[in-house]
Amino acid sequence: MGYAKNNSRKKREAGSADGLSFVKSSFIGVGVSLAFGLAFLLASTFIAYLREDPDSMVGMLGLVIVYAVSLIAGFISVRVNKGGIFMCGVLCGVLILVLFWGISFLFDSSYDSSYSFIVKIIMRCAIPFMSVMGAYAGAQRKSSHRRKRKKR
Repeated sequence: MGYAKNNSRKKREAGSADGLSFVKSSFIGVGVSLAFGLAFLLASTFIAYLREDPDSMVGMLGLVIVYAVSLIAGFISVRVNKGGIFMCGVLCGVLILVLFWGISFLFDSSYDSSYSFIVKIIMRCAIPFMSVMGAYAGAQRKSSHRRKRKKR
């Protein structure tokens, strides 16, 4: 009876290291984080319209939302996958980067013309980096449950 439980647990843990599992958990993480991103977008529009000049805050709020979505995507994908911290984080970051790159074709490119080329590259590389940081934050670490000795 104990053997069956241990054996099924080993199969689950071995299955979480599968390549398809990384992709699946990354898509789940990106999907859930985009729902959070929509909520952040609604909140940021409310914040921006409270100001006298809402256009002055659009760039900053947009960057905060993109990086927060990336962080949440890495966090959720590792929680779903229960392993593969770096791989899930990088895959989520790349998926979000490709998604926002595709969305950027729908809009005018003058929104980031004030940044230099190096700053643009750094800003785009920060998306997968934030996703990896979210993955490391979401990873379950083994806690040390040491027995405390009673002092006599």
